Amino acid sequence: MLLTVYPWYGGSAPADIKASMDWSWDNGLKQAQAMGKEVVIAEIGWPSDGGDAGHKPTTVENERINYGVTKEWVSGKGRTGLIFETYWFEMFDEPWKTNEGPWGPHWGLYTWGPNPQPKFNIS
Repeated sequence: MLLTVYPWYGGSAPADIKASMDWSWDNGLKQAQAMGKEVVIAEIGWPSDGGDAGHKPTTVENERINYGVTKEWVSGKGRTGLIFETYWFEMFDEPWKTNEGPWGPHWGLYTWGPNPQPKFNIS
């Protein structure tokens, strides 16, 4: 079962996604697993720019911090102790993606264009 989780939309701080991930576990991930479904987090991420006053800051540094915290959680260091196959949203920035708001184009781990560059050390 493919599910999406976005701690940024849930109001989490980049270094503390526990409340959002616990909510996601209690309100979807756990139920899917109980039905015998393989749970895959199909989208998770943090925008690096374009935020607004209603959300936590969107900076490259916050995206980097959130990437590390998310990587730990999906690697079994969260409340569940389970490892989840996970797909980061997304690999490259998409400047045309503006329907979500000014943060829409800025979810990539890499810049976009003919010579994409990582925004931070991805390890």
